[in-house]
Amino acid sequence: MKQKVRGIAVVFLVLLVFSSCVSTGDLQKGAIISDNYLKVVGNGLIEKHTFMIYGFSLVSNQGVSITIENLTDSPVVINWDTSSIAYRGVVSNIFISGQKYITAGASIPPLTLSGNGKKSVNIFPAKNVSLKDGDWEIENMGLCKDEVLTLTINYKHNNESNFITLKASPKNGSIKWGF
Repeated sequence: MKQKVRGIAVVFLVLLVFSSCVSTGDLQKGAIISDNYLKVVGNGLIEKHTFMIYGFSLVSNQGVSITIENLTDSPVVINWDTSSIAYRGVVSNIFISGQKYITAGASIPPLTLSGNGKKSVNIFPAKNVSLKDGDWEIENMGLCKDEVLTLTINYKHNNESNFITLKASPKNGSIKWGF
């Protein structure tokens, strides 16, 4: 019995050490960034909880959830192919919710937001989508406190190309947004 308890304690300590670089906080709810055409609202980090033991679980942040709102009366077209997500010095194409896993990294049809329309979308780094042991999975971004995630969304309004950039840091369990 003592050996089993000791084994569990060792596993717990190892997991604690290796998980110290994982953000467990939610994206600051309602964080907003906007320009003249778009407003983007943060809905939260997309987290996956695994390995629950005695109330402890590993939490991996896989992506970011946002709502994009068209602030104009005319259509805005989001160009996912030229949008990107970057963290830890690596820039990746994006993978959006609803896209088939096998198409990660491939061209994504643009999203047209009608006048004053809005759409919620989950965004992941396409490079983190992979087939492992016959199952599709999205790997952990492994963001540490004070690390910055940058999401750049390219869009077109009235044939004029624009972009909006969100910079997020999981410092102290929240994410800050900025230009």
